[in-house]
Amino acid sequence: EGLVRYTKDYKIEPALATSWKQLSDTHYRFNLRKGVKFHDGSEFDASVVEWHFRRALDPKEGSVFRRQFMVIESIKVLDRHTIAFTLTEPNVAFLEFVLLTNGGFIPSRKAYETLGEEFAYRPIGTGPFRWAQWVQGQRVVLERNPDYWGPAPKPDRLIIRPITDVNTGIIELETGGVHGVGPLGHQRDTFAEAEGAADQPRAARHQYLHEKHSASLSSAPAASSMRPVRRPCRMASMVMAWP
Repeated sequence: EGLVRYTKDYKIEPALATSWKQLSDTHYRFNLRKGVKFHDGSEFDASVVEWHFRRALDPKEGSVFRRQFMVIESIKVLDRHTIAFTLTEPNVAFLEFVLLTNGGFIPSRKAYETLGEEFAYRPIGTGPFRWAQWVQGQRVVLERNPDYWGPAPKPDRLIIRPITDVNTGIIELETGGVHGVGPLGHQRDTFAEAEGAADQPRAARHQYLHEKHSASLSSAPAASSMRPVRRPCRMASMVMAWP
């Protein structure tokens, strides 16, 4: 998870930060959520946030996010649950393009420092699901995080299967092999044809698919997304196909 996140209607809301304030064109201060733990039991606090962004900015780390984070001039821990960012110049997209990207997701420092190369294959964060199993080319299994700080997700487990062919994904969805299909992109039109919505204008067609199929994995508003889902997700295991 990151400091902030999107709601289902694409507004920015607090996540690991409970609030933030823009003190000037280049100065932001975040108040962090208390009592949050990573999946490995280590605690989330301002020192972890500082470590995460400094690591990404370190040329020795070779992070793919370094370029976008270079807008950050300095990071200062004010106390255990307060952190400040100073930017090199005003940037109205700081929240969207820095904190809301994949690079904004904050992992466990303890895991990074103890797992070594295995860290890349065992992501440990603070989210509602925690990593359980990865069978390469077959499935990723996530299980509910019992210590999650927010509303508990509805399924006990989330199984993600790589299905790269959209037609196969549709067949699996219709026959009950999977409960949902991940982002379809331009392939959404193919899905619309299978659902009988192809005669609608493109924008209306996409809205039709969203309203007909989307269901939240969690009771938290931000967990909703434009992903077709066949049935409500109140079940022991939910299986998702991912292109």
